[in-house]
Amino acid sequence: MSLSNILKATTGISLNSRNFFNKLNVPLRNSINFQPEIQNFNKIQLAKFSKSSILKLYDGLNLISFIIINKILILFYLFLKFSKFEYRYNRNKNGINITFITDGKKKTVQAKRGESLLDVTRENDIFLEGACEGSCACSTCHVIIDPEFYEKIEEPSEGEEDLLELAFGLTDTSRLGCQVRVTKAMDGMTVTIPSVTRNMAVDG
Repeated sequence: MSLSNILKATTGISLNSRNFFNKLNVPLRNSINFQPEIQNFNKIQLAKFSKSSILKLYDGLNLISFIIINKILILFYLFLKFSKFEYRYNRNKNGINITFITDGKKKTVQAKRGESLLDVTRENDIFLEGACEGSCACSTCHVIIDPEFYEKIEEPSEGEEDLLELAFGLTDTSRLGCQVRVTKAMDGMTVTIPSVTRNMAVDG
């Protein structure tokens, strides 16, 4: 005999009867709706938990992103600093010392092999006019080479010699700055920049 039949035979109450819940002082509504209320409670808690988790995850991702970006910026800054230092180091290590004299003032700079004297002056904030931008079409980048080094540099071309005849204040060691390429033999050379060029003389 089942438990339901025994209970009904002894008490007259069926497990499916409303009296069963009344005897136990348990409201029928609560008993019937107990499972749905648990489900609703679980849904609410799950929603709150999900929202909280998403917010925490979002905050965590923001923090991680900030740290990563910060690290990247630091590495980029260090890379730039190192590159600049390495450039200066290599320039000083392999550079060729050339002293420029302008209006009696001397400035010694580091030059690279293969670049022109005109390029060297522009890289080091030394004024040397170059109206033709180094195309050997004028005489405004006229410079005077130290006699001790004049024979150590490459001889001028015919075109350069023709333009030198137009230079103001021509000397025996005059050259066009755009046509003189730096070599190792020029290390320690002195270059004088005339205070007046052909353009200045004409304009004046």
